[in-house]
Amino acid sequence: MVKLNSVLLSGLFLIPSAAGWAGTEDPCAVTLRLTQRISRGETRQPQAIQTLVATNVVDREALASYQAGRSLTLLPGFSAEQGSVFTAEVKSCTCNPLPSADLAAESENRLTLTAYPNPFTETTVIRYRLTEASAVSLSLLDEQGRAVDMLISGEMQEAGLHEYTYRNASSPAMVYLYSLRTNQGVTTKRLIKQR
Repeated sequence: MVKLNSVLLSGLFLIPSAAGWAGTEDPCAVTLRLTQRISRGETRQPQAIQTLVATNVVDREALASYQAGRSLTLLPGFSAEQGSVFTAEVKSCTCNPLPSADLAAESENRLTLTAYPNPFTETTVIRYRLTEASAVSLSLLDEQGRAVDMLISGEMQEAGLHEYTYRNASSPAMVYLYSLRTNQGVTTKRLIKQR
């Protein structure tokens, strides 16, 4: 386990502006656990109000900048491949915090499921909190409940906050449902795709 105050990998150091990273729209969670790979050509700047824990991979030619207010931990499984740009800093969160209802749910330590932005045009981040380790399936459904896309299928995940970035500029503008199935049950919410 590596705890960071500030880290730089791959020889490049990127400094965000005083207003934060341009285009960063994701709300801040109190605690964030990153497990999803950051793919080649992708740029991600996840932020957490207090704690960020990462076990994911940053592919070559990807840019990732992690930020947390109190602690940032890279656990076994995390790697920034040669040719990637990775930075991590412990400093105050510069993004918009989660709505108070989501923060209250986090403090109660119960299963939560949110998508931001919603409505979305090309990309939305689906965040969920597991109260215990569980097999996880995350799917996208049409309004009649028919499967449109299986995003995660039966993957074992630890307790904590997780996120999945859904990208699909080509899907039709309509109301979808996103459904999270865990050992604790199924939670389904509406997701609106705009042009």
